Amino acid sequence: MSGARARQRRRVALALAGVAALIGAAWLAWHGPEPVTAGPAPAVLLSAQLAAQPSAQPAGWTAATAALRNVAQRLARGVVPEVHGPDEYQRCSGEWVKMEAQPDGAYSRRAPGTDEGRVAIRAALAASPNELARAAAVWLGISPMDAINSQIEVATCATAACRAGRPIAPQVLAVREALAQMGRTSNNPAVYALAFSICGQYGSAEGACRMITAEQWARLDPGNAQPWMFMLNTAVQRNDTAARNEALHRIATAKRIDSGMFAVPGLMISQAPDDDASVPAVLGLVGEAFGMSATWGMLDYQPVLQSCKGDALRDANRQQTCAAMADLLTERADTLMDRSIGMALGKQLGWPAERIDRMRGELNAYTVALSESPSGTLQQECPAMRKMLNQFARNAALGEAGNLRDWVAHSGKTPEDFIRAEQARRGAVRAGEARDPAATAPAASASASAAR
Repeated sequence: MSGARARQRRRVALALAGVAALIGAAWLAWHGPEPVTAGPAPAVLLSAQLAAQPSAQPAGWTAATAALRNVAQRLARGVVPEVHGPDEYQRCSGEWVKMEAQPDGAYSRRAPGTDEGRVAIRAALAASPNELARAAAVWLGISPMDAINSQIEVATCATAACRAGRPIAPQVLAVREALAQMGRTSNNPAVYALAFSICGQYGSAEGACRMITAEQWARLDPGNAQPWMFMLNTAVQRNDTAARNEALHRIATAKRIDSGMFAVPGLMISQAPDDDASVPAVLGLVGEAFGMSATWGMLDYQPVLQSCKGDALRDANRQQTCAAMADLLTERADTLMDRSIGMALGKQLGWPAERIDRMRGELNAYTVALSESPSGTLQQECPAMRKMLNQFARNAALGEAGNLRDWVAHSGKTPEDFIRAEQARRGAVRAGEARDPAATAPAASASASAAR
């Protein structure tokens, strides 16, 4: 298998891992602990642009208020809900719902009302005066499975001819053309990013997608390094040294990296009803949207890493450029993937071990804080789902990496705390390897293969 094709497959695996992580997080939220303090409503956490959206709830998707009152009264009296069959579960509203049987004998817990909710949210977005909201409504015309299946079909190809021959769902083709037409005439960088994503995501140079370019995205959003990351990849593929150097300079001097992948889920949260009966469906919809967004762009970070190692660093200007890119990726990017690449780049540049340990310790502690979810009861289920929805809203407003930085700032922990925790974790791993080398050999071999 060629190096390019192998990297394509690894990027697909990473994207699908991100989808799995989001779905897993949403699943855990159904049984998560009640938050210590009540946070603000998700829509409050969105940016000013999102806050400007209409606040009316989608018609036809309202709370089951009678059921809510009933379950609240029963819980107040200490009445334990009766036990139902393994193919049923009780929603926040108190309603018992049959789950959909799967071919393997398991059951799907996709919340009832999810499909209706998707239609209602799309209608609310489509009626918005905000151009990005209307573009989001078009994008939501793709079903999650069509999005993922079509992405896999294209991303596993190493050549344009292969991509052109892969089947793409008609629904995806129609949405792609509609968004490309919107992007072609838009001056809104977020709308253009959405069009660029769907055109590049499905490997098309057809129709209006031929007019959607990273260069135009960069003109619309000059402080954003994301379009220049794509131009760097193109320059490397074409062996264009001048274009490569220009892209590296633009990335290093950018104010931020904004992938745009959190915009649509954020808009969905801003348009969703805020009652308990609707929370499961809203959470499912937002989780699906984040999962679809996780495959956006499929950036190859190798050009960044390869440009900042070995003989290239003998040049003082290149060394300065690489140091600036490492700071950008770790401190002013919106995804945790960018942050991880920035850490790897910093390690190549000789960052102090304490700095790397601090950042790893922050990520590990943040991940643990999000995943703490002992078995819950009906009393805990609604707060747990709201906690996860609140987490999605914060990601939409701040980005994944921004959310992590905010958590660190309010954690009450010092940099030394994170450093010690990471060093202790690494010591425990080494001690385990020393006790049972055979058990860690397969994982080490897999890690080595992934690094090649």
